[in-house]
Amino acid sequence: MNTGRKNFVATWGIGFGLLAIAVGVAIFASGLWASWASAILAMIAAIWIGAAWMGSVDEAAQEAHKWSWYWGGSIGMAIGGVLLILATTPASQHWTVPVAPGHEGDPVAYAATGAMGMLGLMLVGYLVAWGLWWLRRR
Repeated sequence: MNTGRKNFVATWGIGFGLLAIAVGVAIFASGLWASWASAILAMIAAIWIGAAWMGSVDEAAQEAHKWSWYWGGSIGMAIGGVLLILATTPASQHWTVPVAPGHEGDPVAYAATGAMGMLGLMLVGYLVAWGLWWLRRR
């Protein structure tokens, strides 16, 4: 195994190890500091893993992902923006937003639902743009 491959495997191993620790802390610990620590550790691990992966793929794949996140993510966010604007209109009083059971009426639950919805739209946009990138270059 060459040195570059060993470094890549080691980086992934460290990243997934950090992620596993963060998930373990989140599951078994309680309290504000444990929650903060696990959330921060999980995001560090996710960035670490993403950076390791992005550095391991060729330039064409890197460009495809950058283009897809920019255009697909932006279009997905624009669609979410339309929904956000519509949610502030008087007609939106008739809408119901599903949240986790037991959290109805909790503003944090609604904010989290909106944030995850926006991220979901961005991800769908990214996936469509990524597919289009590769179809255009076949």
